[in-house]
Amino acid sequence: MSQILIFGSSGLIGTDLLTLASRSKAITSITTANRSEMTWPAEVEVSGKATEKIIDFQNLESWDALFQVDYVFCCLGTTMKIAGSKEQFCQVDYELPVRIARLAADNTVKSLVVVSALGADPESSIFYNQTKGRMERDILAINKQLKVTFLRPSLLIGPRKEFRPGEKIAEQLFKYTSFAFMGPLKKYAPNHSHDVAAVMLNLALGKIKSSSPFIEADEISQLAAGISESNPAKR
Repeated sequence: MSQILIFGSSGLIGTDLLTLASRSKAITSITTANRSEMTWPAEVEVSGKATEKIIDFQNLESWDALFQVDYVFCCLGTTMKIAGSKEQFCQVDYELPVRIARLAADNTVKSLVVVSALGADPESSIFYNQTKGRMERDILAINKQLKVTFLRPSLLIGPRKEFRPGEKIAEQLFKYTSFAFMGPLKKYAPNHSHDVAAVMLNLALGKIKSSSPFIEADEISQLAAGISESNPAKR
């Protein structure tokens, strides 16, 4: 039986992860760390497993006790439009995940699973990809004993709480051009948020394995399909 801590549970992937964890017999307790209160899905409430902690992320280190768990999941992420500046974007997509990783390592957490992005590369000329790449690089450098896995999804499909016009248009276009994402382009095909969450949970619990700390977008879809086939009731 395992205890987990989720950062970013109010987001698209985080909400799906929270729901899946509440269904899992392997999970006994779930702690969510948020800036403000969120409305839980009904089945999460009914499960009785989840506890929400409203924390000041500027003083994250004072919440060290939260990391007395088996697995930590980081689903934090924003956009430049929402963040308002590169500095604010880096605080969410770089600084917080790195600080979370340090605390996870200090508390000997069994596994840390982080949502990154397709194209993450610290040497990229694209600011978004460069930030994600620096985050991956610096987390891996923290403690070689900490098991870390990064998922690099492509465009995310799912019921977002906030409206993102660009992503909505891309999602609609994919419905009519999905046939084009074959061969070398397969890795660019969108991922469903449910699939990303399912792979995150199963990786942490050791139900699926990966020889690399990086799970690319196309592999996320392949692994999720395997989970669905072996347990269709969870789909």
